[in-house]
Amino acid sequence: MTDVLRALVALPALMMFMTGCSQQEAEAPVVEEATASATEGPSAEEIIAEALSAAPASMVDSVSVADWAGNVYREGSSAYTCLPTPPNMTPGTSPMCMDGPWMAWAKAWGGK
Repeated sequence: MTDVLRALVALPALMMFMTGCSQQEAEAPVVEEATASATEGPSAEEIIAEALSAAPASMVDSVSVADWAGNVYREGSSAYTCLPTPPNMTPGTSPMCMDGPWMAWAKAWGGK
């Protein structure tokens, strides 16, 4: 399969992935306190702010926030988890929220 064909096949799945929202798995570590320099990446506060920018205003107070490594920055009361832009993309361009089934799909897709 050519790279172009692979990209065309993956595009619908990626679009669905980007529009979903989810609950983080219980065994994911909770980040109590994070400090980061410019070379280490964004701070916990920056990760939380970016992830929450994807949540509808009515859900901001109830969603969990996690990063793509599975670290939970904030536990929420709803079934949704918001994540910052994936690490292989331009920061701030694609934060998203997913529900439980979408998070399970994303984990399976990422694990191939």
